[in-house]
Amino acid sequence: MIDLTTTIATACADSDAVFRAAVASARAGVKPHAAYDVLADVRARHGFVRRPAPLLTLPDGNYKLAGASVPSYGLTLQHFRSVLPAVDGHRRVSVDACPNAGHCTRVCVLDNGSGRYDSVQRARLARTDLFVRHPRAALEILAWELVAAERKHGRILFRPNVNSDVAWHVLIPSAFDGFTLPGVMSYGYSKRPDTLTADGWHGATYRVAYSWHERADRAAVRAFLMRGGAVAVVTSRRKGDPVLSVFPFGTTANAVDADVTDEWMLTPGAVVGDLSAKGKARALIGRSRFVVVAA
Repeated sequence: MIDLTTTIATACADSDAVFRAAVASARAGVKPHAAYDVLADVRARHGFVRRPAPLLTLPDGNYKLAGASVPSYGLTLQHFRSVLPAVDGHRRVSVDACPNAGHCTRVCVLDNGSGRYDSVQRARLARTDLFVRHPRAALEILAWELVAAERKHGRILFRPNVNSDVAWHVLIPSAFDGFTLPGVMSYGYSKRPDTLTADGWHGATYRVAYSWHERADRAAVRAFLMRGGAVAVVTSRRKGDPVLSVFPFGTTANAVDADVTDEWMLTPGAVVGDLSAKGKARALIGRSRFVVVAA
């Protein structure tokens, strides 16, 4: 099982240069038709009619994205572990888009609602396939759609990991430097340990909230929060109830209701996003440290 970040970095060592060149082409109005043809082929491999489709999830395509104050776009890949069968000269490959996932996989909300349908799962897998086997084409399309969205709205939010936990700040740091895409502010969640080594900001325009989980280091999370980081926590409270103030990593008055919108993590300074346990996650209350129980 290969980490998706490693897979992309190995297949496209110059990923940031590819992305920057694609942004420049997009600003010049040159659409990557060849890359979209590749996407059409990949979708056909996964049972769809051979035609391209948007790579990014549109603002009205996800509940949390739709609740943003400005148009919010997302990249929705298949989460956790995926197996891409051998096809069209490509070998079979197993890839993990969430290498630090744990108990959250048992209750992932992205397998519920419309996410449980076969067509939705196949669409996510097709996008993942595109990044695994055709990363240059994927990056060209990503650049085109971000520039198009920025041009259309002036200012947008971008969530590069709706389902996944890919280290995009390593693969395409220019996307978050504040100059290449000045109208794009990015945000997301991560369980990657390196998130805790600074304050959660990658470049000028990408803030990552560390996701508390059953193996999280309390002291490291406390230190991260003290440096001004953002921490996301699933708690035992019911949706609409007051947020918690006591957490395994300390007591804070800077907790907000993260059920309302993901923009909470763009709040300046230290902040905790309290996500109420929903659906299957409630079965983990008192049984896993993944869900924090109200004191």
